[in-house]
Formats: sequence, structure tokens, C-alpha cells
Amino acid sequence: MNNKSAFKWASSAILHVFTLVVMVLAISTIMDFFRGKELSRVQVPSAAFQSINGSPVDLQALSDDSLLVVYFWATWCGPCKVTSPSVEMLAAHYPVVNFALESGSDEEIAAYLGDSILAKTVIN
Repeated sequence: MNNKSAFKWASSAILHVFTLVVMVLAISTIMDFFRGKELSRVQVPSAAFQSINGSPVDLQALSDDSLLVVYFWATWCGPCKVTSPSVEMLAAHYPVVNFALESGSDEEIAAYLGDSILAKTVIN
């Protein structure tokens, strides 16, 4: 294969990849636009929750003024261990309510979280 045909093949491959990327981005943007049109603002259902330290947690009051992150996790969940640091970074900017799913007693969960910012709003 000479240089001219190699250049022609490479430029054709780059053009195909670029076309594919543009098409995927266009389809994704169009789908997001149409999916977002019908989203309605739903009132958070009123429910009484209690954190592991005994303080009441009112989801409706927390979500009235800003975005509320509700995080379901478990100590035995592998993906949860990967996403927990990201949720902890979100907790610096937004209220986060954590639901610990089948993760042991309140004391075990508190020991697992240590001094993490997520330890403040865990609901077991």
C-alpha cells in the first residue's frame, strides 16, 4: 500500500467516525429534548423518616428550596462503594438523604461511615 492510498483510507475512516459521532450526538440531543418536554413537577409524598441518630427527616421540607439527592446504598454493594465518593461531593452543595439497605444495625452503619458527611442523614 503506497502513501497516497493509505492517506485516502485514513481520511475516509476519520470521516466515517466523525459522521457517526455527529449522528449519535444529534439523536441523543433530540431524544433528550422530547423526553424533557413532558416532565412534570410532582410533589414529594409526605412521609416521616428518622435518621440513625434519631432526628426526624422531612423529605418534602428538604426539597422545597433546592434539589434533593436521595441515595440508596448498602455496605455490601460494590457499585455503591464506587459512587459514594461522588455523592459525598454532591453533599457539599445539595442536601443528601441516604437510605442504607440491609446494611446492619445503626451502630454498624455509623461505624462504616465514620466521619463522612453522608453519616449525617442516613435512614436505615
